[in-house]
Amino acid sequence: IEAVYRWSCGAVELYWATLFSSQFTDYCVIGSITIIFGMACFSEFSFMYFVWIAFLFFMGISAYYEKSSGLRPLRSLNVSATISMNTMYWISNLTSLVWGLLVPIRITVFSAAPISGTVEQSLTWAFVSLILRLPIGVVTDRIISMATFLSPKTKKDHWNFSMVLWRSSQLFVCSFAYTLLSLINGTQTAYRARFKDGDNTMWSSFRVSSDELAKAKKKMAKSRSCFSKEYVDAFYGYYRLQLLRLYLSFNMPDVITTYLAAFLFLMQFSMIFISVAVTNVRKPSYILTSIIVCSLNVFLVSDIAFLLMPSFENVIGRPARLEYVFGILSTVIIISLLINHSIHSISYYIKVF
Repeated sequence: IEAVYRWSCGAVELYWATLFSSQFTDYCVIGSITIIFGMACFSEFSFMYFVWIAFLFFMGISAYYEKSSGLRPLRSLNVSATISMNTMYWISNLTSLVWGLLVPIRITVFSAAPISGTVEQSLTWAFVSLILRLPIGVVTDRIISMATFLSPKTKKDHWNFSMVLWRSSQLFVCSFAYTLLSLINGTQTAYRARFKDGDNTMWSSFRVSSDELAKAKKKMAKSRSCFSKEYVDAFYGYYRLQLLRLYLSFNMPDVITTYLAAFLFLMQFSMIFISVAVTNVRKPSYILTSIIVCSLNVFLVSDIAFLLMPSFENVIGRPARLEYVFGILSTVIIISLLINHSIHSISYYIKVF
């Protein structure tokens, strides 16, 4: 997590560093390419297609001119395009909360699914959103096939490509925290370098070490009396380190990602409970929609949450079995039905058991 955080910081810093430089014109060209290509694809006016062809022609002329001048054709534009694609990485990560947080809240609390005017449309939207994950699976399989073909040694060494890509997909759901932190710190670093001539070559983890905490605690234990000045000073020093450690943890990508993953995992059960027991009591379609969406989120975030928050293993076990997860999920739904009095008699379920 800290590795991808630093990479994301670099992408943010490069974006700001090149935006306020001579490469700004390249970003204007990239924006023009995107707009003209989009209009050529979706505009109802056919002449936009010929505008796109003409634009490509002038780009070719520009590349030929740079080549004839002894330069690498469109070199600066290619560099700016690469930085723009890296920019899309942290922009897309900032939208990860839409599916994991905003959509469940919209369905559960406000009884409204995206682009759905009726309850029937909400149910259709839920299943369509599941179907849209099919292309991701197809692309994943193609990536694995290409990787094993280009590097046969990985197949010989039994590389688990499926698990690696699955971890990446899960990490995306929890990527908002460290991406937001990288955006803030990367922007501050770029600002210091650009306007204050700051030195960005030094790096520190800014962590309070366990040795320092153990030393402060040992010093507190050696005090003769709880009311002595020596004990008060040791007590102050120890808890000052603890508060400093807590404060610095909000600037650590692994810590905030851990709590975000745990929050998203527990929130899905809470959303189902609220939907079934409180907000959507008379709206079965929205109950089913919320169960579908939140169950998928549990499936996406559970493994990362268990890896980052090992205390969950006391409830679910290790390795985590989906039977336990969905058993807890079903229990939440049944309790919700009992609370809103949808189940008038529990004797039937006793007979089932």
